Amino acid sequence: AFTDNVGFAFLFHDPGETAVLQASFDTFFAVASKAEDEAACAPQGKPCPTCARPLEWSDYDKGPYAVGWDCEHVHVCGMKAAIAGRRRWFCTRCSVDICDRCHSAMWAGGRR
Repeated sequence: AFTDNVGFAFLFHDPGETAVLQASFDTFFAVASKAEDEAACAPQGKPCPTCARPLEWSDYDKGPYAVGWDCEHVHVCGMKAAIAGRRRWFCTRCSVDICDRCHSAMWAGGRR
C-alpha cells in the first residue's frame, strides 16, 4: 500500500540529459503521521517517585479521579485539580499525581 511510505522525493538530473530514466530517488523524506508527530512532541515525564516508571502528562478522570486530584506535594505547593486544571503528571501503576510545578522541580531520580 502506498500509505506505508508517505513522503516526498527530490529527483536531480542534468538538464542536458534527455531520454534518461532515473532508477531511484536521489533523496526521500518520510512524512510522519499525525499520531507519530504528536507522540514525538509530547512532554516527557520524569520517573515516578514510587516505581520509577515515566510519569504521563494526563487528564485521567475515572473512578476516584472523577472528583479531581491533589498533588502528592499539596501541603507544599497547594495544587489540586480545582486550581491547576485536569492535567497533571500521573503514574497509572501507582496513582501518583504530581502538578507541573512540582514535576519541574523534581530531580532526575524522582524526588524533590
